[in-house]
Amino acid sequence: MTHQNTYDFVDKITKKGLEAIPELMGVLINKPMQIERSKYLQAEQYDRTKDC
Repeated sequence: MTHQNTYDFVDKITKKGLEAIPELMGVLINKPMQIERSKYLQAEQYDRTKDC
């Protein structure tokens, strides 16, 4: 299974208008957390480390 790492903000805003704001904020907050988690664990999403 492939995880899509791209997100089209402009498309969401043009289709949903202001109703898209909560979803977009979730993406903006979640993505940096995923990056920080990967750095801390020294493994990308769906990767295993030597300890696992």
